[in-house]
Amino acid sequence: MGALVALLHLVTSVSGAFIAGAFGDDGVYLVLGRALADGHGYRSMHLVGTPVHVKYPPGFPFILSLLWRVGGSVDAVQRLVGWLHPVVVGAGAGMCWWIGRARLQAPRALLVLLVLLPFAFEASVEYYGIALSEPWFILCWATVTVLWCVITSTTPGARRSWQFALLGLSVAAAILVRTQGVALVPALVAAIFLARTTRVERLVAAVAAFAPLAAWFAYHHALVARGPVSSLAEETSYVDWMVRGGAGAMHAFAENVQFNVLWYLRTFGAYVSAMDALGVACAAVLFGGMIVAACVALRREPLLALSSLGGVSIVALWPFAQDRLLLPVLPFLGLAAAAAVVPTLRRAPAVVGRAVAYVSLAACALVLMRQPEVRREGIRAAAEGRGPAFYTPVYALLTNSRFASQASRWVRENTPAADHVMIDYPSAANLYSGHLTVPATQAESRLLESVFVVPGRYVAASILRDSVRWVIPGIVGGDREGPGILRDLDTIMDRCPGVLTSGVKSERDYRYIFRVSGDLACLSGIAAGGDR
Repeated sequence: MGALVALLHLVTSVSGAFIAGAFGDDGVYLVLGRALADGHGYRSMHLVGTPVHVKYPPGFPFILSLLWRVGGSVDAVQRLVGWLHPVVVGAGAGMCWWIGRARLQAPRALLVLLVLLPFAFEASVEYYGIALSEPWFILCWATVTVLWCVITSTTPGARRSWQFALLGLSVAAAILVRTQGVALVPALVAAIFLARTTRVERLVAAVAAFAPLAAWFAYHHALVARGPVSSLAEETSYVDWMVRGGAGAMHAFAENVQFNVLWYLRTFGAYVSAMDALGVACAAVLFGGMIVAACVALRREPLLALSSLGGVSIVALWPFAQDRLLLPVLPFLGLAAAAAVVPTLRRAPAVVGRAVAYVSLAACALVLMRQPEVRREGIRAAAEGRGPAFYTPVYALLTNSRFASQASRWVRENTPAADHVMIDYPSAANLYSGHLTVPATQAESRLLESVFVVPGRYVAASILRDSVRWVIPGIVGGDREGPGILRDLDTIMDRCPGVLTSGVKSERDYRYIFRVSGDLACLSGIAAGGDR
């Protein structure tokens, strides 16, 4: 089954049409990998000042650094990722299938619906084909689960102590690849204490899990202490994103969870059905049922149930919603749900088992038939220059690729290499032009105040602090009355005439180019941020 998943991704993905950095995070990962390969350390080499990176863990950038040494160029690394990631995803899917069949003894049709179907979502196919960490996170999580299955079927002894060491290292690897891996820690602790384990085994697992994490945190803390560290909102750590909410933090958290839940239901509902209401209802029933079933499976399979429920909780609490955050959790949530359902199916009459199999396969067929339309709508919308009828990652990646490719080429051909550029998709601009950049629009925590809340302040302060010579925004959502880059630019042009000289403008590609010149002292008052 793992080979079939890998083949599906290799055959159907259109990720070869995306440029590196079109998603944003993929470009940052590639920049960090190149920095490690070139001996610059763990730094955001695409940003002005090349600050120490504080957000993403180092596991995936380290893997990319190996690919940089093999490929040597951004295009070569992008191709290597496109070939390697389907294999990694297939390996993770194959492990999940083994767990479902060997450990849970679940029916094949049920596993296809609950475990393999998430790998076939159009979003999974496209995201897992670019330089994002999810394939390796799935592989690490599956490895942890397989090792636990092996351990609990092995009698105590020296051999099992080595297995506990591998288990702890796999947990550490999952966290060092993706921060969401922290959900595995409480799950593993609970599973170990509920199972018949010795003190030595617990100690071995704890040391193996926490020693690599402690070593990285100590090393990274020393890097941060030496600096420099960026003050950009999207360059702050995830801890800062979550805990700096102020007095209204609890209310903000509640609103954030509500927004996230509704967003995921609408987004995945569109992946399931062309009818909005039906899609949302199906997503709600499927996700809700899986979560309830995982709760039922807590006693039988604590590691699977707690880790998947913890993963869902992290996604729900996260200060922004993104479908790729939930995708790697779904196969393991499906396994936990299967663990709860299988005992009931065994006691039920054979006709019930056959009915469940038929319904599962029919549901899978309907969802699979929907995925090509999801892909086609994204491609059509990008080609026609319109918004898609529903959220589709292909549309975002294609339109972002077009902007980043055109803007990077313009910067490379028309500006001196020493010029600093404020631009959207700054990692892509750096990878393809070599210029140091400042992000024109940042990924921000919904729990914190936006950098654009004071008109003009963000752009003015960036121009003065980072010696920005060009401003090229690509993400211009919203209107000029609300917070955003356009309102910042309008404010500066109104209060400081001549500082921003408008250049090329193409409505179809959402491309605006402004040259920074003239009396920059005028920007000091705007940068101070007196008007809200």
